[in-house]
Amino acid sequence: MLATPLLLYAVGMKDAHVAIGTSAAAVAVNAAVGLVAQAKAGRVKWPCALAFGAPDLAGSLVGAHVAKALPGDTLLVWFAVAPRWAWPCSASQPRPAILTSISTPARRCG
Repeated sequence: MLATPLLLYAVGMKDAHVAIGTSAAAVAVNAAVGLVAQAKAGRVKWPCALAFGAPDLAGSLVGAHVAKALPGDTLLVWFAVAPRWAWPCSASQPRPAILTSISTPARRCG
């Protein structure tokens, strides 16, 4: 979640689409390495992994297709807004502290 803004503002990438793709590639490489290590150790429940992975893959493909049609500035707005929707303020389900401090620095949930 932090890689895209860092690539844009710290590294100096100019195109949000390229920064998002680069960030996604980095996440994919890390996930693949972790999967291999966990699978070799016998700690992957493949039916569960496939049950969660298939819809995730479908959503990623649809999202990537939609993102290609959107201007980069619109995508960056979604990056700013999405964490707020993913972890809404709730007494029963507080957001992780790191996200609270990043996405709403002047306000705390609860």
